[in-house]
Amino acid sequence: MKLIKHSLLWMLTAAVPVFIAACYGINYQYSKKGRVLDKETRAGIANIEVSCVDPAAVAPVVDAGAGEDAGATEDAGYRPSGFSSSDDGSFYWGGFEPCNKLKFEDIDGQENGGLYLTKIEPFSDSEQELVVEMEKTP
Repeated sequence: MKLIKHSLLWMLTAAVPVFIAACYGINYQYSKKGRVLDKETRAGIANIEVSCVDPAAVAPVVDAGAGEDAGATEDAGYRPSGFSSSDDGSFYWGGFEPCNKLKFEDIDGQENGGLYLTKIEPFSDSEQELVVEMEKTP
């Protein structure tokens, strides 16, 4: 009887993290949140791709859900797919590798009010939220 109780307890303990991940998503080890703003109007910009650019990274590590070429650029570092700014310009980036620079790139062209220049923004862990101002192409 004692063996059955221990086996059931072990199974329950092993299953709980799976249910938590299924309900709440992956808990990234490193993360950063903030807003992407137009430099002139200070309005939020939608559809800006946020990715890690870490020149110290030895080799790119690509998210399993990303396409084959998503992390294959020279400056990739850890570049998971699916992180882009929302309609009000707010963003969340998360990853499993340390990151000290984020790359902000306009992925929809003119659809978000203009074509914006790509920007690389360094940050520190002490910053609560990162505010990034982007300029339109001339």
